[in-house]
Amino acid sequence: MAQNPKGDLISDLADTLLSGSGLNLSDIVDSVAENVGGKSADSFPVLSSANWWALRNRFKKNIPATITKKWVSDVLDITAATAEKNILPVLKQIGFISATGKTTDRAEAWTSDSKYEQICERIKKDVYPADLREMDSSTKTAQAKITSWFKKKTGAAETTAKRMTSFYLLLDESLPENAAEKSSGTSASKKTPSSAKSLSVNIRIDFPSNTAARQFDEILSDIASQVHAKVSNLS
Repeated sequence: MAQNPKGDLISDLADTLLSGSGLNLSDIVDSVAENVGGKSADSFPVLSSANWWALRNRFKKNIPATITKKWVSDVLDITAATAEKNILPVLKQIGFISATGKTTDRAEAWTSDSKYEQICERIKKDVYPADLREMDSSTKTAQAKITSWFKKKTGAAETTAKRMTSFYLLLDESLPENAAEKSSGTSASKKTPSSAKSLSVNIRIDFPSNTAARQFDEILSDIASQVHAKVSNLS
C-alpha cells in the first residue's frame, strides 16, 4: 500500500501539539520540507521527554511481553500510525524491544532507579559514535555544536536536529525526583500568570511557488481539523 507522507505529517504535528511537548511555526515549516519535499535523513532517536517518562512510569507498573502500536498509542494517547512510525522504531534503536516487538532485559533494567544511569550510558554507547560522545555538552554553545553535528551527519532540518539533541542530552541527565510529574507534562511553573502581558508577533513566510503556498495552507487546515476533532473527543 502506498504511503501518504502528507497524512503522516498531519498526524505527527497534531499529536505533538496535543502532547504538550511544544509546536511552533518552525516545526511546521521544517516538517513540511522533510516530509512533503521528500527529504530523508539518517536516523537517530527522537523521543520527547514527556513520552520518555510516560513510558518509564508505565513500564514500572507492568512491562508487557510484546510492545505493539496499540499499546504505545494507549499509553501515550497518540494515534496508532504515529506510534508505529515514530515510537516503535526508537524503542528498537535504543534496545528496549526486539525486531519483533518483544521487550528486552534492558527495558526491565531501565525501570530500576539504581540501574537507570547505567542503562542510559549503554544506550549512548550503542547508538551514538565516539566522536559525538566525546563532544562537550555542558553549555548552550556546546549543545548548539551537537545540533550542528546531527544536521551535518543526517541532513535533517534544524528542528529535527534539535529534537535529536534533546533526546541525546536527556540520556545524560540524572534520574529526577519528580519523574512521575514529568510524564504528566504539568507543573506549577507552567501556569500562566494572570498579569501576563499580551504579545503580538508578525511572521513573514516566502514560498518558492504558488503550489508550495497552497500545499502549506492545506496542511495547516488539515492540522486544525484534526486538533479540533481530538479536542472534541476529550470530553
